[in-house]
Amino acid sequence: MGRDGQAGAGSSQDEGMHYASYLKLLLFMKDPREKLYRMMDVMQMNIRREQPDFLINHCAYKVDIRLDNRGKHVFFSLGLWKSLMGGTEAGYAMPVTVQKAY
Repeated sequence: MGRDGQAGAGSSQDEGMHYASYLKLLLFMKDPREKLYRMMDVMQMNIRREQPDFLINHCAYKVDIRLDNRGKHVFFSLGLWKSLMGGTEAGYAMPVTVQKAY
């Protein structure tokens, strides 16, 4: 749109808003939550082209896994480790934590 508010043929002197700037302005005024839901709709439509049964509300976006693993000693005798560690359990503890988010 030109300076006088008219949408005419324009000339090099009339510097109006570019189409991309106009779209950015419209998007800026929208509710952020509504924009997120619309983006998810577009992602779901694109993925469903390859996977027709895909639903975005069935996706996990973050996973936290904690695992307490125990392993046996391979190179040391059982009696030596019991005496050094002061315990009665054979093996060693290996806690593992994995986090994945997208």
